[in-house]
Amino acid sequence: MRRAIRARRPKGYGPPQGLPWIWLTREMLESPAYRCLGINARRLLDFLMIEHMHHAGTENGRLVAPYNQLVSFGIAKSEISSAIEGLASYGWIEVQKGMRLGGRTLPSLYALT
Repeated sequence: MRRAIRARRPKGYGPPQGLPWIWLTREMLESPAYRCLGINARRLLDFLMIEHMHHAGTENGRLVAPYNQLVSFGIAKSEISSAIEGLASYGWIEVQKGMRLGGRTLPSLYALT
């Protein structure tokens, strides 16, 4: 009986061991939907990908991006809404708008698509 020989991948291939990571294909990065994004939409996408990694990839669809954190991340407050709309219109994210509950508003939730 022959034993299957498993091809060894060279060191450095595949996701990094013990570190959070996110998958971006060349096709995604070369797509018109990515190249058309403005700087603020890209920053928002980066923020959401980092947030996704902070939760070990288990909270997609429940990612939160508070305005004060986005401003600290480098997005002008006046540009946040258009960045969200741009990412959603190109299909990079799905948005579940926050609801008003009593005297407070729940945050919007985001999913990377």
